[in-house]
Amino acid sequence: MKQVIKKSIKKLLFLIYKNFNNLFYEGIDLGSGNRFSGFFCKGIDQINGQKLDKRSKLNLKKNLKYVYSSHFIEHISDETFVNLMEQLHSNLKLGGVIRISTPNFEKIKKILADRDFDFIQKNFGSLDAGKEWEKNGIENNIENWALNIFANYQNYPYLNSPEFGFHHNDFYRGPPKIDSELVYKNSNLMNLEEFSKWTISYIPKEHLDNGGHINFWNFEKINRLLKPLGFSCRECSYKKSKLKKLNYLDKLRGRVPISSYYECDKI
Repeated sequence: MKQVIKKSIKKLLFLIYKNFNNLFYEGIDLGSGNRFSGFFCKGIDQINGQKLDKRSKLNLKKNLKYVYSSHFIEHISDETFVNLMEQLHSNLKLGGVIRISTPNFEKIKKILADRDFDFIQKNFGSLDAGKEWEKNGIENNIENWALNIFANYQNYPYLNSPEFGFHHNDFYRGPPKIDSELVYKNSNLMNLEEFSKWTISYIPKEHLDNGGHINFWNFEKINRLLKPLGFSCRECSYKKSKLKKLNYLDKLRGRVPISSYYECDKI
């Protein structure tokens, strides 16, 4: 009974916090899901029950100080990215900042190509993949660890995921099934973009739109897409933003060993 009451109170407090931030916000946490982002920061990852896409209209207040986005843009297409960034540019004040963190795809590819097990041991301790992978015949190895970052998918729509209270006996979230030696071989033969597109091509087409990892990013690509929109971009490091709030969000989100960080100013 105590646990039920505790859970209900926690849910109520989170609802109050979320409603407060929806009214009184100075920045956006783009792709935040139901995660805590601190006060005066509005979390967005869906509009009217629909996930963000190339047609989404954000309907935000003007003169925002910042936008933060952690490990979100690998889940969306280039077209969706440009649509969202165009709108955010118009809502940011002059000099406002967009801070983006993504998986460091170049680093992950090199770890795979070098079969750098020391990195895995030092930062994660093991390659514990869980029962979902085992049930679906996915081996627990460095190839599938890297593949899961490049081409992760799930077999139910994102909004029907366990984190939203849904339970499916056959739920799967992980990499597509590809021969591990072929994954290793191509990590050495292909450039980053080729390898990314090759891995994503193995995701079952009926699950491509379910919210998994369907895109790769690096500084060159982010800068190429954002510069024409009126942003000045630079590579950055963990907790090295010019805004304390963004350093705080870096700390909240974690995933430091496999992340890249970028900041783009509205000019």
